[in-house]
Amino acid sequence: MQSTKLSSHDSDAWMAFDSGLLTINGAAVELSRRLDTIFRRWAEVVGAVEYQFPPVLSVGALNRADYFSSFPHLTTVATCLRDDSVAGLKEEASRQTLTGIGKEHLADASYVLPSAACYSVYDHFHDRELPADLYVTVLSPCFRREEYYEAARRQWAFWMREIVCVGRLASVTSFLDGFKKRISDF
Repeated sequence: MQSTKLSSHDSDAWMAFDSGLLTINGAAVELSRRLDTIFRRWAEVVGAVEYQFPPVLSVGALNRADYFSSFPHLTTVATCLRDDSVAGLKEEASRQTLTGIGKEHLADASYVLPSAACYSVYDHFHDRELPADLYVTVLSPCFRREEYYEAARRQWAFWMREIVCVGRLASVTSFLDGFKKRISDF
């Protein structure tokens, strides 16, 4: 796997891999933490409750959100080995260095690694009657299969903080307008 190494193991180092996976350390980790602190404060201003969801969503949940008709190209599925193929894969691995696992070993995928943090919020509150507008913040791993990757700009796997408003149209519109201004002023 080809990588771009900008510096070696110092506080300003970061390393980007052409497969869309980015490893950061030192100053880049600190910057990420500081930015997340700012975004969490923004969430506090609107009274958002922080949630932590599993890193996978069911195919059904994403289908309800029209995900597969809108973003099928971004999809990364999560699956496991078929019970009847575990021994065969173990045998293959003992004979050769594996660089992939063939589809003949995999169970049908019932779960997806979501491309945005908000999908878990929408799934969690799906079909619930809310007594008032709801503000939620979530930090979640996200996954996007892109046509190309660019270090720190277009990643396959990355962390996303979202602040979500679920409620009446006027509340959501006001929320979006306020955050558009907040972001543009940032």
